[in-house]
Amino acid sequence: MIPQTFSTQSLALACAIHTVSLSKLECIEFSQETSRATFHFDRAKDPSFDAIISQFWARQLPIDALSYFEALKYFKSRLYQEKTDFRQSHQ
Repeated sequence: MIPQTFSTQSLALACAIHTVSLSKLECIEFSQETSRATFHFDRAKDPSFDAIISQFWARQLPIDALSYFEALKYFKSRLYQEKTDFRQSHQ
């Protein structure tokens, strides 16, 4: 059985999913040990979710450049805000 939640530490993949999938970002989780971000998506919201991931890694995912850039700006903003909140809550 495939888990409902998909997690990745790849910012590039997270931006691609956000741009072309019906599944949007659920949350960002930070590791205290490495301070790396993990992006979580609900794969059940998009029946083609796994195909999107496969196409991305095969470099065959058609994606609009401007939409991808806007997703990148959105994720960077969320990362900065949530990392600031994470640091404040763990001081």
